[in-house]
Amino acid sequence: MRKAGIAEKDKVIDIISSTFETNPGVNWLITKKGSHKKKIQRLACYAFLRSFLREGAYISSNEKGIALCYRFNHRVLSIRELIYQLRFALFSINPWRIPKALRRESYRKSKRPASGNYLYFWFLGVLPGGGGSSI
Repeated sequence: MRKAGIAEKDKVIDIISSTFETNPGVNWLITKKGSHKKKIQRLACYAFLRSFLREGAYISSNEKGIALCYRFNHRVLSIRELIYQLRFALFSINPWRIPKALRRESYRKSKRPASGNYLYFWFLGVLPGGGGSSI
């Protein structure tokens, strides 16, 4: 694996989108109205940008697998990231599921080290034929 560059943003978004299209762990949060694919793409775009800015966007050597992970306490102030986050939240999340999402995140936060000094592994996506030693 190697770090993904900003020029590979579309490739990373495509991998995340295609591997998460039927993922129940992601789809429970997405609203049913409108284009499901576009909503997943918004999530993937936000996740890539957030991870990229924290030096945590990786792509496999065969370019069929991605990993988005970064040091959790690596803070970056980015207006662009905030815009992507708001775009995802406003146009993709089911508003009735927000309280549940906040409770889940609160629970997760209570289990994490208080220092914030750990690796946050957010997403892993691998296209068919992308497994094996080439990742």
